[in-house]
Amino acid sequence: MSKSELKEAYYNLESGYQQLQGQFDSLNTMYQALSTEEQPIAPISMSGDGTGRYTFTSVDSKIIFPAAFQYPGTQAIQADGSINVVDNVEITPGSNWITKLNGATLEMEHSSGISATIKVGGVTESYDKSLLQSEVLEQWFVNIPESQVAYKNIFIDGTMFGVQATTPTMIDSEVAFLRCGMLAYGDYSVTYIFVYRGEQDVTKDESIVNVINTIKVMNNGINVEA
Repeated sequence: MSKSELKEAYYNLESGYQQLQGQFDSLNTMYQALSTEEQPIAPISMSGDGTGRYTFTSVDSKIIFPAAFQYPGTQAIQADGSINVVDNVEITPGSNWITKLNGATLEMEHSSGISATIKVGGVTESYDKSLLQSEVLEQWFVNIPESQVAYKNIFIDGTMFGVQATTPTMIDSEVAFLRCGMLAYGDYSVTYIFVYRGEQDVTKDESIVNVINTIKVMNNGINVEA
């Protein structure tokens, strides 16, 4: 390339770089606004139709305001976040969980990659809960080596009402970890399944256990055997 050609190519690249830098700065501002507690001041541009209306900056339909929109004198408080799946059955997912209520089923996704389903049913007949492990859960894991599955009882007020199982598994030929359980109390049954990709992770397990321990049936909290 001649000197003039190199010079032209350089200016073209410089112009492209400046445009990309501007896009990066704009997107970074929006990202920071959505991922931090403190909303930075983001520019609001006037619409071009001469009416004086405003155009808000947004990402995924979330509007970024130029300043905090809150009632005067408001302070942050601890949210209880309780969700009534049905009457007399509630759960408190806490932060970093996205929840979707579909009838009597609560679907949940955690920011760390955990997926969960909690389903509530009505109990219409009596069942010996001591048989849950042998007649239900063990049959569900019949193709998994027994040594890989760990069972624990689920209690309410010191009495056993259900069983939980944990085991390594596979999702789309990838290693994953599964935690599931079922219990019945009064006229209600509760089943839950939590799963995440990868090897067993202590931090993810802690997030799961924290959620399970918030489940209440007829205002009675459940407790999984240690």
